[in-house]
Parts: sequence; structure tokens; C-alpha cells
Amino acid sequence: MIIIGYQGLGKTTICQKYNNYIDLKCSDYRTIENNDDPDWFLPYCLDGEKLSHEGKVVFMSHNIEVCDYMKSSSENNYIIIPDDSLYDYWIEKLKNRSDRTGQSKDYYAWLNAKDNFYDEMKYYRETYTNVYIIYDQNYSLEDIVLELLERD
Repeated sequence: MIIIGYQGLGKTTICQKYNNYIDLKCSDYRTIENNDDPDWFLPYCLDGEKLSHEGKVVFMSHNIEVCDYMKSSSENNYIIIPDDSLYDYWIEKLKNRSDRTGQSKDYYAWLNAKDNFYDEMKYYRETYTNVYIIYDQNYSLEDIVLELLERD
């Protein structure tokens, strides 16, 4: 199964706990050298599908290109996003992560969410059918993954 998760969802954290869960980082594929390449996401998505086919639970980035590609994938996949009501919580969570790590990727994730959160959530809900929406800030990603695995 492939899980496309919004930034700050807990993808990295859950993958550190389970050997069968893979955190496939798009930054390993979207490099400075190929950033202008419109097909940068293809090797990323193909690797995600391969790992899923091997029985792994693969967590991937929420880039539009990735979501669009996965619409036609034969691998089971879901997009997990927070509900609009969690905006303040989510922005604070991303800001705290940015402050804690000092990493530019976390800083830009916070800025992106701060500026685009509502538009992105609306786009995902209106464009994709495989969306799982988190309504409570006390969610358990582990429980969500188990629920999605049981569906398939």
C-alpha cells in the first residue's frame, strides 16, 4: 500500500518504528539538477510502486504530480490530509518542527502550509477519491494505517 501524506503527518516517525514501513523521501529524487525536469517524479513513483508490490507500506510526499500519477496506479493508495478545522494546530506543529530541527525543508514546509493549506486541502478533496481526512488533532497514524490496510 502507498500512503501519500501531507507534511507533518508523522510519516518519518512511524517508519522509524516498523521495518515494513518505508519513508520514501521525494527530496532524494527531486534534486537541484533535475528540479526543472517535468518528469522528476516518475522514478520516485515507480520505486514507490515497486516497494508496495513487494509488500511494504510506502509513505510518499503529497506533491500534485505524485498524487496524479497514483490515480492510475495498480497499487492501493490513499492520500491522508488534515481537515480545514486543524489549520491552527497544523501550522503550529510545522512551525515547532522547523524551530526544533532548523532544517530548511521543515522551514519551507511550514511556510508552504501557512500560505496554501486551505487551497491544498480543497484541491485534494475535490480532485481525488482516495482521500482520508483527519478530523482530530489527537489522531493515531498507526490506527489510520491499520484501518486502511483492513480496507484492502
